[in-house]
Amino acid sequence: GVFCHHEFTKLSNGHYMALVSVQSGLELPPMAGGRKGFFPRSVVSTLDEYDQSGKKVWSWESAAYINKSDLEAMAARFPESMLELHENAFFVDEKNNVIYISMMGISRIVKMQYPSGNVMADYGTIYHPSTSTEESATQTKKSSPGRWKAW
Repeated sequence: GVFCHHEFTKLSNGHYMALVSVQSGLELPPMAGGRKGFFPRSVVSTLDEYDQSGKKVWSWESAAYINKSDLEAMAARFPESMLELHENAFFVDEKNNVIYISMMGISRIVKMQYPSGNVMADYGTIYHPSTSTEESATQTKKSSPGRWKAW
């Protein structure tokens, strides 16, 4: 079945959009004190659109976003660390065909074009592996004037 979480909305075309949990095969390490977490495996989400009959007609995968963003370098540099996006909200701007999705676990909002799913901007914490925090924020502002990135 489908496990929707945090956000579910009806679009003006009668379709529904929801955050849907997808469990990966990656085992999570024990929590502090040896306690087990609520979810034994890593959980990422998809943002799915369903028509009136419940058929999935569109999907955006946060796992694919990891591989196309700064998070891939972070995961490679710290392979023992668990990357928890914790997608917890989204907003659909139907007039401008844009979706904003909040990723609480990494302090970030991602702006994407709908329906292509192409990321237009990242707002919040951005990882830059080769520079200090201060240098990185300055370089980002200079190199990406159309994208706001801050620490």
